[in-house]
Amino acid sequence: MIVRSLHDVEATDHFVDRGNGAGHRLLTDKDGMGFSICHTVVRANTVSLLQYRNHLEACYCVAGEGEVEDMDGNVFPIRKGDIYVLDKHDKHLLRGAVQTSGASSL
Repeated sequence: MIVRSLHDVEATDHFVDRGNGAGHRLLTDKDGMGFSICHTVVRANTVSLLQYRNHLEACYCVAGEGEVEDMDGNVFPIRKGDIYVLDKHDKHLLRGAVQTSGASSL
């Protein structure tokens, strides 16, 4: 059995703060489950160019809003309850919603 909290992960190298967002890698390849789970916070008013070449990714929005844009210029709004799946190692832009303060959790 594996039990971890966000707080536990923050004290390890499984926590990544990229300035425009932060990721808590709660379950990784090293855990041997065949999949990973990450809690990601995207800061408001930020844009990140991302591409994951070594794994596929499904992202479920639990709070806030933003948008994801593919490299063909298609923009998809993302809100609480939405999912987007990067099923072809897709390069993409991830934007946290423009807000006066706070963060969007995507």
